Parts: sequence; structure tokens; C-alpha cells
Amino acid sequence: MALFWRLFLAHLIADFPLQTDAVFAAKKEKGWGVLLHGSLFGLMAILLMKPFLRSGAVWCGVVILWLFHMIVDKAKLILVRRGREDHLAYFLLDQVLHIGLVGLVSLFLSRVPHVARISAASAAELGLIKLAAAYVASIWASPLVCFYIQALFSSQKMAFQAYQPFLWRMMGYVERGMLTAIVTWGGRLFFLIPLVFLPRMGLSIFQGQRNYSLWEFALGSAMAIAAGLWARTLF
Repeated sequence: MALFWRLFLAHLIADFPLQTDAVFAAKKEKGWGVLLHGSLFGLMAILLMKPFLRSGAVWCGVVILWLFHMIVDKAKLILVRRGREDHLAYFLLDQVLHIGLVGLVSLFLSRVPHVARISAASAAELGLIKLAAAYVASIWASPLVCFYIQALFSSQKMAFQAYQPFLWRMMGYVERGMLTAIVTWGGRLFFLIPLVFLPRMGLSIFQGQRNYSLWEFALGSAMAIAAGLWARTLF
């Protein structure tokens, strides 16, 4: 399991916080964009798998995942360019393929004796790896999930980059991070929950408009709470 969670976290970090608007635009418009994005995943995988890198099998696994990540993303781009609308089904299939191969590679590597011994020795770090995965999912992955869900019920096509202004997106990241932390650690911190949303309310009043989606607000908050509840079980 330690192998899976390390590679899963590498995937989450590469696909969400490190896939900025600039990286996403390069992936869509430049021939080297997919290589850049895939290499960010490969770099994160190498960093997180550092205790295991003395094994040639681990290096082979990382390279396979790196190549597969680029192949899947390129195939998705080709489908969208041919007139297929980018929607929730493609997003979910993309994630299932990536995470599914991470699971298969992790299962294979866990059967290598040398790797299994290192995995057992590094089990103490597993809680922190899972905690990081919970925070990355709640802070950065949830807006994209909300975007695709809302798109199912909308007659207007909109790119994610135009879905929410940058300032509001950053505010959402902070809100979900704080909400996840409050639920994770609990206790008297629960009294701070109303304060988490005050900046959003203040900015709405200052700008005289609501530059965010209620879908994103409600579903994002729900995902942050769920991530916090799961994180509570890790300690």
C-alpha cells in the first residue's frame, strides 16, 4: 500500500496543483505540452519514490507510468480535437486509467522482495502520504470535479479557465484547505468554520457581484469536509 499511495499522490500533484493554466494551455496547443505535463508526473514520482530508487524494477515502473500518463492524456486531447466534447465521462475515464495502472504497477512492485522490505520499513510515513493526498484532492481536485458536474446541467460550453476568475479560485483553495484542516483536527477549531467564508462574503460585497458557482461552493465544501473526516481516521 505504501507504494500505491506514493504514486497516487504523485499523480494527484501532477494532475491538479502542477497542471496550471499555463501547463494546460501548453498541453492543448504545443507539441511538447504533453511531454511537459507527463514529465511533471515523472518528477513527482521520482521524488516520492526516493527510498525505493535503488531497485531497477522501481525505475522501470516509474518509466512505464510516465509513458502511459502521456499516452492517455494525448489520446484524450485527440478525441476532444476531433469534436468530442470534454465532459465528466472523459475526466473520470482519464482518472480511472491513470490510477488503475498505478495500482497494477504498485501490486507488481510489492512482490519484489527488496522493494517489499523497504516498503515495510517506510510504513510510518504512510499516514502523512495519505494526509497529503486528502488535502490535494480537497483543495485542487474538487473545483475540476465541480466544473464537470455543473457542465452536465448547463447548455453553455465553457473552458475551466473561464469557469472562475483567478482571485476567486485562489480564495476557494484557501477555504477548502482551512475547512479540511478544521475538520481534521476538530475540537475548538470547529468554531472557526464561519470565519472561513468571511473573505468570500466580503469580496462579493466589495465587487458587487458573486463571481463563483454555487455548485463549486457547495460541492467543494462537501469534498473538503469529507477529506477532513477521512484524514481524522489516519491518526
